[in-house]
Amino acid sequence: MGYLYENGLEDEETSRMIIEPNYDKALSYYSKAADKNFPRALNNLATFYFSNEKYKDEIKCLRYL
Repeated sequence: MGYLYENGLEDEETSRMIIEPNYDKALSYYSKAADKNFPRALNNLATFYFSNEKYKDEIKCLRYL
């Protein structure tokens, strides 16, 4: 779910967004999964903190690697 909210989901036929990107929701889903120590979630959360301009935080990024 975090990935879907980070990137959104577009209908390929109509080019209409089915799910609009929502970084707050993405962060929430990534954090919940990372708190349960799911490896992919930890990686996604680190990448999110590294590459997202609004939430860029290198200390948090390193914490989740």
